[in-house]
Amino acid sequence: MACSPEGQTALNFEAEEELILREAEKLHLNLAVEDSGAADGLKDMVIRAGGFDVQHISGHAGIDDKKGPVFYMENEIGWQDKVTPNAEYQLMAVCRMYSDC
Repeated sequence: MACSPEGQTALNFEAEEELILREAEKLHLNLAVEDSGAADGLKDMVIRAGGFDVQHISGHAGIDDKKGPVFYMENEIGWQDKVTPNAEYQLMAVCRMYSDC
């Protein structure tokens, strides 16, 4: 998953994804790509798939004056969604729950 919301420096996620796909093919991995860049998109994909052993998320992080450290994901229309470490931990806990099943 690549998170590249409007207002942030654009990622070169296409090149990164191409490299990951090429290397995964050599290893005969079952690979899925979530394209929304949103926390709900990741959560929905993990639940639908029944979990994954590895999750790779690219993006930017920063410090918000009110929230503290944040990871910049996308909302449903591609704008910035500032995800706090606590919210990210809760998201990963849901993803781990399905990955451990």
